[in-house]
Amino acid sequence: MSFNSICTISFDATGTLFDPVPSIGGIYAEVLQEHGIFLTEPELEMRFMAEFHKSRSIPMESVDELREKNRWQTVVRGILAEDYSEEIFDNLWQTMAEGDRWKTKQRLFRTLQALKDEAFRLVVVSNWDQRLHRILSALKLTPYFERVFLSTELGLEKPSESMYRKVAEELDADPSTLLHIGNSQSNDYWPALRTGWNTLLLNNRIPHGMEPGTVLGSIDQLPEVLKSEQATR
Repeated sequence: MSFNSICTISFDATGTLFDPVPSIGGIYAEVLQEHGIFLTEPELEMRFMAEFHKSRSIPMESVDELREKNRWQTVVRGILAEDYSEEIFDNLWQTMAEGDRWKTKQRLFRTLQALKDEAFRLVVVSNWDQRLHRILSALKLTPYFERVFLSTELGLEKPSESMYRKVAEELDADPSTLLHIGNSQSNDYWPALRTGWNTLLLNNRIPHGMEPGTVLGSIDQLPEVLKSEQATR
């Protein structure tokens, strides 16, 4: 993989640009306590991960705001079972759109500014709904990105290769000039690679079966990686 032709860098959102504070389980525990439901952070984290992955096991062929919100309702119903209510869901839905529930990756602003200073186009490509716009704004990330591509706005979602093809089309860019950064092998790394993009997996260790040059240990390493490849603009 060569980065010499890179003009545009796209980023996944959750787990790549920012993380939940203190955790999804911690946020859910706080909100549920307001409704008289007391479950521990580890228990809620475990339930969330199980229900979330179940909900994403078969990607939707067509995605929009309503379908995405309905899917999240299914996730929360699975987590809470008989404790579920529409009031609790609405509280969780709005809470997760608040900027103070998320924390940007270390040295992210410095990294993004360094990339912009080198004239790279920066975009976001994420399986999110319109709440992401609010989060990016609250975290003061919006000015760094030329475009934000949401699954609910494109009607497509990762890991569909069609989503990556659609983004390339929207950017009027050859895939060989695009670099995608994300923390998921199945959603980010492999489908982007199969679509002809350059890609790096964000992970603090090298997963089994992957080569060192395909993994980015932390987001702030990206400018140096690109420089080491002597990328020409």
